[in-house]
Amino acid sequence: MSLADSNAAFEQHCKKLSPDGRLFNQLTAQQISNLSALAFAVGTPQSPPTEDQFKEFATGVNNGNDMTFGELAILRRLHFEASAIVMAELKSKATDTTGDGSRKLPIAGKTARLTEQEGRLPGLRIKGELQPSFNLIDMVAQMKETNCITWIPPSKCSKRDAEIQGSMKEKPAVLSLEQQMVKLASSEEHIAVHTSTDLQLQWALQRRGLAFDQCSLMSHSVHEVWVQQLLGQLTREAPVGFSKVTSSQVVRADRELFTLMAQEIQGPLQPDMRGEMPMDKKMAELRTDPRVTMFLLPLPKSVAKEGDKAAATSSTTKPAQPAPLRPAKKAKPPAKAKSMCPQELRRLFRRRTRQEMQSVGLST
Repeated sequence: MSLADSNAAFEQHCKKLSPDGRLFNQLTAQQISNLSALAFAVGTPQSPPTEDQFKEFATGVNNGNDMTFGELAILRRLHFEASAIVMAELKSKATDTTGDGSRKLPIAGKTARLTEQEGRLPGLRIKGELQPSFNLIDMVAQMKETNCITWIPPSKCSKRDAEIQGSMKEKPAVLSLEQQMVKLASSEEHIAVHTSTDLQLQWALQRRGLAFDQCSLMSHSVHEVWVQQLLGQLTREAPVGFSKVTSSQVVRADRELFTLMAQEIQGPLQPDMRGEMPMDKKMAELRTDPRVTMFLLPLPKSVAKEGDKAAATSSTTKPAQPAPLRPAKKAKPPAKAKSMCPQELRRLFRRRTRQEMQSVGLST
């Protein structure tokens, strides 16, 4: 949801201009709950309304009574800003060269979603390790906007605390080429997410589930059942001769489930008329699918050890180098062969040996 379509951002901006909330209540009574609706309530962003049209609109908003000059000025400013924001977003969509239409949700909308989620899940404290970062929520919201399911690995499920601490650091500026123009922009810093322990992996997966729930793509209860299924395999005892399921197997199973989900869900990801989410239905089907559960089976110890050794050898050992060639040594004739050798051959052998020694500068 963009800034122009965000109800929370509209309420925050209205109460900023009119702190008593009267203007916001008057507009919502006329079913104007976002900036996009206000921009087209009278005139259009490209053709502003005339003075008489705007006064008639203001009178209708005020229940048939004339507004004061101050109230009329606030409403006029709000309408102008709504038209400018709508035009800016339309221009941004038209000039998008990446094709993904990536945008960030307004902060007011994220705060409102978190507050609403805390009210629906009173037994869950969404703070600290469990609060998803704004970047994670934007990735999930982008998935909903484009109707394209992508797998978000646990290594990208960052928390809000780490994002706040990272934003305090000074980001280096980089040069980028966009539309044949060189632009100077600050580089996006990747937030490190530690998943080395089972507890850290659980927190990362739970943050992803809460982000899905905030964006109304998948309910928290359905995603939590999948998380508990994965973590249960890590603590289960393996049969004799087999190794316990590792965290790498859990990640591969999670990736396979979302890959199959992306292949089988071709329609929109928004909830239907009954409020049911397509990803909820597909998650319940695929979490017991053999194509997914095969990754969660214990492996034989020999296979697991060979895999670990192969991985360690490929990353640590160096390729073997051939041994240098050495000149072959001349075999000495045995004593029996010397005694049976004729005198003529002995003299010839001594003469030849003497000549070879003289050629290398040795004296006999």
